[in-house]
Amino acid sequence: MDRYPKRAVLAGALILAVGVLLLVSIALPWYGIELTGRQSDSFSFSPDGQVTVSFQGTSASTSFSTGHLNATGGLYTAVAALLALGGIFGLLGGSLGIASGWRPNYRRGAAVLGILGLLFAILAPVALLLAQPGAISTDALAGRSTGGISTPASSFFGSASMNGQTESWGPSVGWYLAFVAGALSLVGTILLLRNRPEETPSDSDAGYPPSGGGGAPGGGFTIGSTSEMEEGAPGYVCTRCALRFDSVSEFQRHVEVTHNPDAPQT
Repeated sequence: MDRYPKRAVLAGALILAVGVLLLVSIALPWYGIELTGRQSDSFSFSPDGQVTVSFQGTSASTSFSTGHLNATGGLYTAVAALLALGGIFGLLGGSLGIASGWRPNYRRGAAVLGILGLLFAILAPVALLLAQPGAISTDALAGRSTGGISTPASSFFGSASMNGQTESWGPSVGWYLAFVAGALSLVGTILLLRNRPEETPSDSDAGYPPSGGGGAPGGGFTIGSTSEMEEGAPGYVCTRCALRFDSVSEFQRHVEVTHNPDAPQT
């Protein structure tokens, strides 16, 4: 069992939360384009393949293909795949991480899955950041490809004003949530890697050196290389087993019987 099972459970719970957040984020809006001024309308894109359009307070959802946004839709399909893989890795890694509190041999596998969850959690929003302006430009989203003016086809974040209208665009809650999931995965993985399983003490560490060893008291009693006894009146005190012996030979006999219960006792 790990020396700190609570730490292993906490680490596993954090990585498990990564899986949940990544899977939930697929259904959340990841990007929005809003127009305000004389008229008000907006678009929001989600990795689940939905485009939500709001116009004068009325909202409707449609698919990327129906909106003739094939390049943008293909990008969001890829993002959804990355999120799904990251979510699966997070759920598996979190489960193993929690179990590693009682089965330390699961710790390494949980850490590997946690690292994979971290990579996919960061890769999805970074891929969208780098590729979306080009995808929007390819789709020639109405009014987005005008030269010389900052638009969603030229930058991932931004705003522009023209003819009394202000257009602003940028990431939404799902995009930010992926980075939160990545941070949780990083913390959970570090906790797992720092959580070392408790080593079974050796005979000498446990205070039972091999029988037949020699030594003599002199402010302490040494068998092999481990001090075990201290002189005291009357006799000697075993500092590890908290027993008192009348002589060194009696202590040696105690060690022999402890390691070989079938040995004849005198």
